Amino acid sequence: RQLKLGLSVRQLVVAPETVSYPPLFPPAGMTVPPTPRPSEHRAFVRRYEATNITPLDLPPTPWRVLRLDTPEGATRYTYYLGKGDVEAIGEDGGEFVSITRDADGNLLRHTTAKYYWRQTRGQLVAAALSPSAGELATLVYLPMDDPPRQSSRRRSKASGRRESNVGPALGQEAGEGPQLRLQVLNLETLEWAKGSALLPAATLLRPRLAWGPMLDVPLSDYIYVLADNVVRIYSLGSLSVVRSIRPLGANVAPPLDSIDVSSDGRHLVVGCSSARRVFLYAIGMPTGGPHRACLLASRRGSARALALPCEQRVREVGWALATEGRERVHVERYMRRTVDEMVDAAIAAAQRGGRRSRARPSRRGSQRNLRASRRSRGSSSDTDGEPD
Repeated sequence: RQLKLGLSVRQLVVAPETVSYPPLFPPAGMTVPPTPRPSEHRAFVRRYEATNITPLDLPPTPWRVLRLDTPEGATRYTYYLGKGDVEAIGEDGGEFVSITRDADGNLLRHTTAKYYWRQTRGQLVAAALSPSAGELATLVYLPMDDPPRQSSRRRSKASGRRESNVGPALGQEAGEGPQLRLQVLNLETLEWAKGSALLPAATLLRPRLAWGPMLDVPLSDYIYVLADNVVRIYSLGSLSVVRSIRPLGANVAPPLDSIDVSSDGRHLVVGCSSARRVFLYAIGMPTGGPHRACLLASRRGSARALALPCEQRVREVGWALATEGRERVHVERYMRRTVDEMVDAAIAAAQRGGRRSRARPSRRGSQRNLRASRRSRGSSSDTDGEPD
């Protein structure tokens, strides 16, 4: 069966000349994260947020969430400042605000920009089937070399300002530069799943995809995207990048050209044929009470709740049962031992029954033999009493 994908995408992209530069935060001369006087820095950040961010009354859900590679663990949240839905944004564009925070929630950057609708034709560069073969993940390259279409009034104001508005500190603004768009297609209904991921495409290295199995506890499966020698792990349950791995550090040469994940989702392998090297990673979920509570909360809110039935998911290995007076019993070993004990008990019962049947006749057979002996004795007495 053949399937033709439409590669023309209508999306909101940022106009680089409208990005506030220098950024609203941090101010000129301030280093982020701070090295000297951290207490004074925290006090300044609290005052800045109370004065400049809290009055914006931002919606609880951002329009876009972007996980940054540098600094590690940083996340950029982009909010639409206009009223209504982003689909109603006209030719003059819409105002957006981007707030970047580190892994602990500390403010790193605050910028504003205008976004415009743009029709872009992409190129399919990678695809991967789900383990159940019911869905298809596609990776489309979207060139963003020329700025989005603007009104003549905006073009006259924006001429000659693009070079000075590129923020060098914390990665490029969302929508700036070439991108890779990750989407999932249901092969049964031929409908695209809700949500997509936009990843930067800084080099011409060919991207690769690998799709891991559905894990039961977080109730999510993960797509592994190899692009620019960086492996980004995308969760289909939370619709976000949860981790990035750099096998070669910041180097883009030699190119990494293969990636795969084990059928149980516990190992990831990345290969480099030119250097004849293989990188093997063990994948494990966080353990312990607090982490398990977070995983269960993620399970309840997963976008993949109805994607696969329970029997097709990978159950966690460390799940324990409290039984038979033991504090922790490994579930897989417990089930195997229980099945072995049931089989042994059935075989022993069958063997005991066979020995009893050989040792003594059955009750029904004994009754038949007794009736036959009585008949024979009766016929003998009748014969002996007859006259000559």
